[in-house]
Amino acid sequence: DEKAESILEYKDELDQTKLVVSKLRQENVELAQDARSARAWRDEADILRERAGRVEALEQEVIRYRDKMADIEFYKTRVEELREDNRILVETKEMLEEQLASSRRRAEQVLDLENNILELKQTINQITIERDADRERLQELMEENAQLHLSTKNSLGESATLAAQLDHLRKAQQLSNNGSSVGSDLIGDAQARVLKLQLENQRLEAELEQVKRDSFMSSSADKLLELEKENKRLSLKVTSLQELGQKDKSLLLESLEESERKHQETQRLHQTINTVKTNSQRHIDELQQENTHLLDLIESLRERQKKTTDTRLLDVETENKKLTDVNFQLQSQVSHLEYEKQQLNRLTDRLRESADKLSEVEHQKAEIERENKDLSRAVSAFRESCERHETLEHDYASLEVEYSRVSKMLNNTKETVTKLESAQSEKMELQSEVERLNRTLESLRSSSVRLADLETEKESQAQQLTLLQKQLVTLKAERSRAEQLELDLLSAGNEVQKKNRSLESVQKKLAGMEKDRNELENENTKLQRTVETLKLSTKKLNELERDLTDMEGTNDRLDRENKSLHKEVSRLRTAMEVKDGLIDEAASKTSTLERDIKRLNKEALHLRGSDNRVRELEKEKREIEQQIITERKTLNCLREDLVSEKVKTQQLTNQLDSLNSDLSKLGLNATNVTAPNSDSDKDRYKALESMLEETLKRSVEVREEKIASLESRLTESVNRNKELRNQFMDVRSELESLRQRHQEEDASLSEDVTREVTKLRDTLYRTAEE
Repeated sequence: DEKAESILEYKDELDQTKLVVSKLRQENVELAQDARSARAWRDEADILRERAGRVEALEQEVIRYRDKMADIEFYKTRVEELREDNRILVETKEMLEEQLASSRRRAEQVLDLENNILELKQTINQITIERDADRERLQELMEENAQLHLSTKNSLGESATLAAQLDHLRKAQQLSNNGSSVGSDLIGDAQARVLKLQLENQRLEAELEQVKRDSFMSSSADKLLELEKENKRLSLKVTSLQELGQKDKSLLLESLEESERKHQETQRLHQTINTVKTNSQRHIDELQQENTHLLDLIESLRERQKKTTDTRLLDVETENKKLTDVNFQLQSQVSHLEYEKQQLNRLTDRLRESADKLSEVEHQKAEIERENKDLSRAVSAFRESCERHETLEHDYASLEVEYSRVSKMLNNTKETVTKLESAQSEKMELQSEVERLNRTLESLRSSSVRLADLETEKESQAQQLTLLQKQLVTLKAERSRAEQLELDLLSAGNEVQKKNRSLESVQKKLAGMEKDRNELENENTKLQRTVETLKLSTKKLNELERDLTDMEGTNDRLDRENKSLHKEVSRLRTAMEVKDGLIDEAASKTSTLERDIKRLNKEALHLRGSDNRVRELEKEKREIEQQIITERKTLNCLREDLVSEKVKTQQLTNQLDSLNSDLSKLGLNATNVTAPNSDSDKDRYKALESMLEETLKRSVEVREEKIASLESRLTESVNRNKELRNQFMDVRSELESLRQRHQEEDASLSEDVTREVTKLRDTLYRTAEE
């Protein structure tokens, strides 16, 4: 009966072990599925990492394209201004061309008028020659007339003498009373000669009168009047043409003077441009020197931070070696925290004194105090506010934080997967041990069958019964051992359940990661769309980028420096987040240190505000660098504009030189050609000069103010970062000590479990051998 009962018990135990084995197999299958899913999640996590890397590259491209979009807008405004300037120059060019055409028309008219003047002068010369000839003819006629008068007077005198002689002869004839024939002949001849002379005199007088009438009355007077009228008309034309020529000469002289003035103004503008270039180069050199100085300060701060971290690590190692007792460690930590609190109080007093001196930072200090009041309520509020501030930060920083968070989760999942794999290996070992137990049970079954056979031979084999009783005692011991194994299996099942729970949490986290991945994919799609649109815009910007290669080199250098600084800040942020998580774990584990940790959290919040202030200073620095870039771009644009203006003024001077040469050939002045445009050009150049001077003054003042504020803020931020790093190094050392203890406890538990498993294996091997 006892054997039957023991056999039934063994059968029940075998059934239970079979159920346990089946459960373990199901759990093994589930664990294998979980491992596969974990591998799949691991692959997806790798894919997400790759996509996150792509996202970073795309974000950098997006930032670069955004900068280029801002440059496009600036270039659009600049192009519009240049278009307006070109339109004004085209209008002035058209006006000058119209004036040139009018001057050329006038020159052609002058040539025609000069030809007409030459023709009229020729006609005048011909007329004067004819007039001189007529005058000579008149003089000759008058001389002939005078001679005729003299001849007539002589003939009259001769006729009078002849008449007197005739009278004397007649008297003599009467006295002599006897005239001879010779005297009568002579008297007849004398009378005939007198009559001829009288007739000739009459004829000559008639001819003289006719000549006088023909010459003076008919021809010469009319011709002289016509010639005088023509001479007056031609003289008027000549005076008008001379006046027009003088006007054209005065216009040409004015145009020449205006061109000379423009040339002088262009030279003066070149001088101003050279001075602006030298000033801008000097400012750029000063800014580069300041940038190098800031980089040297940052490197020195990094070296100091590394030195402080190394010294702190050595101190932590020495403290971990010395602090073996928990109470003594807590007391030393409390004393250390009190000392740090005193130091922080002293530093806060110093910072308050410096804040009283710095009146410019009062508004920021008030905001920081408000944030500190709002954030000093609880650690959870601190986390929420940190997350809000981090979400409100730049997209690049948020993506980096998400990437770090995803990497942390992936590391946790990797650790959980490794733990699951170790549990799975242990489970496989347990399964092998269960199979060995099954074999031993089957051997026990065969032994029970043998016992049933032995019951028939009970009387003859009493000695064998005693031996069987001894075997039953050993089996009872083995049963107790099996019960212990069952307890161990139950504990292992509990551990498996815990691991399943951890797997569920990991799955939830992975689901959250999937959501994040989907969000990242959506953002990637949006970014890809924006990248496509920006690529279309980059095709338009390629022509502009050729002129800005040098500036992009400097911008890339500054971007690298900013990226290095930004990476350093992100590294510090991640370190601060890790420290916050470690602070939370330490607060959950050690209830005695919660008050001190809360105080440290409050002080860390105060220092977090300083970190935010550092971020604001970095943002202001980026804005200043962007302003510097824009100002450099404006300087380049102004240089290009001045070069274009030089080219245009050179073209205008060449055109004016050609006009002057053309007008000098014509013998005219060009002073009136460019008179209407001199005032507009002067106003435009004066406006350009005033605009350049104002922009330079404003940029220099803004840069000096911002550099001074940045230096003060950098000093404050450096001091506060040092305090934060010191505090977080202390907290980190404490948390590392707690983590080491936890790991030691886990290691001790795992060693206990492995020892029990080895004991069970030994017992099973012994039972099998027996």
